[in-house]
Amino acid sequence: MIEALEWVDARAAMQAMIDGTEHAGVLVQARYEQSADEYGQPDPATVEVVVYETPGGNIGYVDRLDEITLDVYAPRGEKAKKVAESVLRMVCGTNIDTPEGFLDTVRPRTVPVEVPYQSPVLSKATTTLQVIHRPL
Repeated sequence: MIEALEWVDARAAMQAMIDGTEHAGVLVQARYEQSADEYGQPDPATVEVVVYETPGGNIGYVDRLDEITLDVYAPRGEKAKKVAESVLRMVCGTNIDTPEGFLDTVRPRTVPVEVPYQSPVLSKATTTLQVIHRPL
């Protein structure tokens, strides 16, 4: 019988690190999906960071690399990009202990950029991270 390795949930680790922190002067909420009201409209007053896994990454002999994308939704203007830059500065580094497990390295794969988003009240910025960790 082959034993399978158990890995840190990199998406959950990033979400736990970001949720409830302050960036660019606003409190952010980290989620797996963008929230919406009963009509399907997002709340324009809430700054959200949607954290999800991106295809890619690899498993090495002793570690694993996951790619995690952060989409930041903020009120119209340049706030989304500023929040994304601040979040990137906070999460990147080495030897990071999270409630989900230990992360060896978190580094940017792409710089935060503002991307088109069809909303009269929100803007969107996105960035991708590489998360390196060992088995639990």
